[in-house]
Amino acid sequence: MHVPQAGNSSRAATPIPYYVAERLGREILYPPQLDKELAECAKNFALLSKLAGPFSLSVEARDLFEDFQKQNRTQCNQADPLDEALCSRIASAPAQVLKVAMCFEAVRAVYYGSERLQIEEQTLKLAISHVAASHRAAQSLDEISQRSAIANEAELLLERIRFDYRTLAKNGSIILTRSQLTKAYASHGHRDNRVDDLCRHWIPRLVAIGDAKALPKAGKLERYAFRVEGP
Repeated sequence: MHVPQAGNSSRAATPIPYYVAERLGREILYPPQLDKELAECAKNFALLSKLAGPFSLSVEARDLFEDFQKQNRTQCNQADPLDEALCSRIASAPAQVLKVAMCFEAVRAVYYGSERLQIEEQTLKLAISHVAASHRAAQSLDEISQRSAIANEAELLLERIRFDYRTLAKNGSIILTRSQLTKAYASHGHRDNRVDDLCRHWIPRLVAIGDAKALPKAGKLERYAFRVEGP
């Protein structure tokens, strides 16, 4: 672990953690004039350029990082291998944690007028929490980006069900089992992906907007009622 020397333009291979918000946090009509404050901020940041050399982990921080890596390996093994974005985030977490911890510790060193580059346990804990929050934000960002596609696919699924099973319509609904649905709409191409899309995204979307309803289970039998016509 090293602090980049001045003039070093190399970039880290691991991407910076994501941050996301669905709404504006505040409204700024005109940027305020903060020349004095910005100059002071730049002066403080410039102190970081005086730091150079390798970082190390304190004994307590090393123990914590070893525990974190073991937990990370468990998460990797338990993650859905088809969710490439999630697997990538989990795999990159240790490197991201170290980089964030180095940033935190460097700022702390400058604040206290020290050139000691050792990551303490408390700093590492903060870095782990910070990266975990960033990954949750990234997951939300993935879900937001998929909303439109999921809504469109769910609508197409409903139209196909209404056409394919129109003879089963009764009392304004078409009742189908999960097995019937997967056989009809998840039996071609990448079956695992289609089943995942069908059961985790498209049907829940139809349930959320009132075009489908999960019926009480009969043993292990899962059934859904789909609205014949829109509300």
